[in-house]
Parts: sequence; structure tokens; C-alpha cells
Amino acid sequence: NKLKAYCIFTSVNRKSFKYTSSISRYNGKSSLRVDDIPPAQMLSTGADPAKKQDAQNRLANAQGKIAELNKEIEKIQSESDELTRVSQEAKARHEEAHLELVALKKKHDMVLRMQRKLDEAKDSAKEDFGAKKRGLLKEIMNRMKSSISAVEQRSERQSQLMATIMKSSGIKIAQEAIIMEERLSRAALLEARQATQDAQERYTEISHRLKKLKKKATDMMKKAQETAPLKDEDGNDTPLKEELENLENCETVEMAEGALAEAQSKIDSIVANPDALRQYNDVEEEIETTKEHLENMADLKTAKVRNIQEKARSWEAALDNSCTKIGILFSKYMAELSCAGQIKLKKGLTETSGEDGFQGNFAEWGIEIQVKFREKSKFETLSAQRQSGGERSVSTIMYLMALQNLMVSPFRCVDEINQGLDERNERLVFKRIVHNSTQRPHSTESSTSHSGQYFLITPKLLPNLTDMEEEAVTCHIVTNGPYTLDTPLDWNLDEIVERKKRERTETGEANQEKVKTEEEDVDGVSGVHETPEANESGSSAKRSKRRRRS
Repeated sequence: NKLKAYCIFTSVNRKSFKYTSSISRYNGKSSLRVDDIPPAQMLSTGADPAKKQDAQNRLANAQGKIAELNKEIEKIQSESDELTRVSQEAKARHEEAHLELVALKKKHDMVLRMQRKLDEAKDSAKEDFGAKKRGLLKEIMNRMKSSISAVEQRSERQSQLMATIMKSSGIKIAQEAIIMEERLSRAALLEARQATQDAQERYTEISHRLKKLKKKATDMMKKAQETAPLKDEDGNDTPLKEELENLENCETVEMAEGALAEAQSKIDSIVANPDALRQYNDVEEEIETTKEHLENMADLKTAKVRNIQEKARSWEAALDNSCTKIGILFSKYMAELSCAGQIKLKKGLTETSGEDGFQGNFAEWGIEIQVKFREKSKFETLSAQRQSGGERSVSTIMYLMALQNLMVSPFRCVDEINQGLDERNERLVFKRIVHNSTQRPHSTESSTSHSGQYFLITPKLLPNLTDMEEEAVTCHIVTNGPYTLDTPLDWNLDEIVERKKRERTETGEANQEKVKTEEEDVDGVSGVHETPEANESGSSAKRSKRRRRS
């Protein structure tokens, strides 16, 4: 029979209260505590579904009425158009009848005049009973008959005109009634549209409020997930998730609010941890510092990108200018060979940075050499798959010649560039090389204002090259092989000339001995006996042979 603590939840006038009874430890008496339960926020239902459905139904009904009124208006409009067309036709017939009536009046006046003339003729006929009187009388009678017939026709037309006028007046009255009905329909349509607009505004207001509530619920959900996540770092469920799943047993809002209040009391009973708060403040301060550093880095990046853009624009303009100059010279040099060529600057894909953007994918940039060696062919990019070895050599030499005026290097070296060329192209190429390498500089102010030295390394040259006569052309012959001199100091031009003379003398004496021996053989001398002189001349011939080899 001891008193027990209890908790009761109740709701009065859309307000919720919590009655908590507790037993004192000291005197064993019970005490009652009443707490207000705030409205639910995270689990609120948002807008009233019944009101929302009612607004949607009213909107649908209003739209249906508008559609019906639009159909009636279209029907009335078509009837009005038809009546307008009939009225216009009646008006046109009325105008025609009016014109005929005017003409009929004129005819009537003419009949009256004829009647007067007839009376005058009768009066004069009383006095003259001759043939002339009878003829005039007959003519007058005929005219009177025709006039009477015309008057009868005009009278009939006048009757038709009056009937048409009466019909037109009825149509006009009906048209005015239709216009009045149309005005009433338009007024009803305006009222329906106003009602629809009011319903639409109400629906928009409810939708806007619903969006706000959804956004608020989403933000609170995110905040709840950040404050109390349902999964730990390893991806396992936390005890909080199990507790929230247990809340599914709360079948009513009051039960859910009671569980919420209980959870809130548990939160209030939690003792603050100073270390955790300090760590939180340190982390928050570090985050702010990192954000400031990131903003500074972003500003620095923007400044550097702007600087790169300015340099890229000036660099690209200078590069375009250089390519234009090279292209002009290359086209000129290829035309001298009865060919054609052009230079294009191939740019990479655009990579936009900042507002202006610049072409920063410089790995795809390059010079594209296009040539054609036949008059009817098209320009093709220089490649090993399309042009022969000789065509590629000619194009490469002419491109190097065009590039030579823009080079800063004091000399350039080319190895066997004339191999694979026919005789005509090789002579023209050699002439171009000599001309570009021996021309005088245009000025001494620029670092590229010089012709420079040009080393052409080749195993052979064509004979009778007229450009070899230039004073600035020097020919170096490099000898190599088993019979060359051991050291450069062995080169003595006088000794070489003397040795050559001795070799010729010894060769002449040996030839004389050979002729003499042949004559002795002819004279019948049997056997050939070698003499010391012959041995000596033979050895001299061998030495001469060895010297010639050296």
C-alpha cells in the first residue's frame, strides 16, 4: 500500500502538459509537478494534409469551371461571329435596297412627269383627231404600260427591302442580347479567375511554408547527425540508433513528445567535460586559421593566374609574329623549287582560368609544316607516311633556312642533309644554303642580326658547284683509312712532291728494262736470267707501289 511515482501526459486546447508525481525520501509524501511540453519540431507533420487536399480540390474545381466557361465562351464567340457575318450581309442587302428605292423614286417621278405629259397629250388630242394624234396616243399608252410595270417591280422590291430591314433589326436585337450574355459570362469568368488566383496564392503560401518546414527539418537533421551520429568511424551502429529505432513503438505524438522530454532530461544530466570543450575550441580555431590561409592562397592564385595570362598573351603575340615571318620565307624558298609550302601554328586545347582564360595546354602546341609538290594536289602535313625521303629533306632544309634569320646561335651544323635529293634540287638547296650563310647582317643592334656559320657535313658533293667560288665558303676534306699519315706532323708537301718524282723515274726505268727483256726473248734467248739490276728495279717498283698507296 505504498505510494508510487507516476507520470501522466495530457493535451488541452492543442497544448500539452506533463504531470509528474514523486515521493519524498524524508517524509514519504507525494508531490505533483506540472510542466509545459513544447510543440514538436523535428517530428512535426508540417502543413495540415486535409487543408492542403482541400485547397488542391478547390483549385481543381476552379480550373474545371474555367475550362467549361472557356468552351462556352468559344461557342458564344463562334455564334457571335456567325451573326455578325449575317448582319453584315443584311446591311449590304439593305444598302442595295436603298439604292434601288432611290432609283424607284426617280422612276416614279418620271412616271408622274409622263402622266402630266399624257394629260397634256389628251388635251391636245381633243383638238386633233388625225393620224398623228392616234400615233402619239398609242406611244404614250405603251410608255405608260412600261412605266406602270416598272413601278410594280419597284414596289415588290421595296416590300422585300422592308422585310429584310425588319429581319436585320431582329438580328441586331439578338446580337445585342448575345453581347449582353457574353458580358455576363466574362464577369463570371473574372470571378472564377479571381477565385482561382486566391486558391493559387493560398496553395503557393502553403507550399512555401511546407518548403520552409522541410528545409528546417533537413537542417535540424544534419545538425543532429553532426552532433549525435548514428554510425561510428568504423561504420558500426551506435547505441543512439538502437534507441531511436525503439521509438517506433511510440504510436502517438504524445508518446513521442514524452520520449523526447525524457531524452532532454538525460541530456541535461550530462556533466560538461572541460577537456572536450577545450579541444573543440582548439579545433574550431584551427579551422578558422585554415580558412583564412585558404582565402589568402586563393587570392594569391588569382593574382598569379592573372600574371600568367598577361605573359601568355604577349608571348602568343610574339610567337604568331615569328611564325608569320617564318611562313613567308618558307613559302618563298619552296616557290624557288617550283613547290609550295606554308607554316601554321598548331595550338592546344583551351584551358580556362579566371575570367579571360588562356590556352595553357602547351604540350599540344607545335609547328605544322604543310607542303605540296604537284600543282593540282592539296597542302598536306609533312610526315613520313605521305612524302618521300627526298621531299622531306627538301622541306626540312627550306624550313631551316627560313628559321635561320630568327636564330641566336652563332653556328649551326647539319649532317648529310643533301642525301636522297636529285641533282636539280641538290644544286638549288646548296645555292640557298650558301646565300643565307654568306649574306650581310641587316643591323648590329639585334642578337639575331648575323648570318652565322653553317657546317654542312656530307660524304659527297656534286661536281661543278658554282657557289663554291664564294670567298666565305671553306671546304674541309677529312681523310680516314689504313693508309693515312700517323700524325699531322708527317705532312710535308715538298717531300711528297720529291717522292712522287722518284716514283715516276723508277717506274720509267722499270718499263725500259721490261721492254729490253721482251726484245731478248724475241731474239731467241732461251730462259730468263735475273740480274741484280732487275732485282733492284723490281724492289723499286714495289716500293713505288707502296708509296702510291700511302
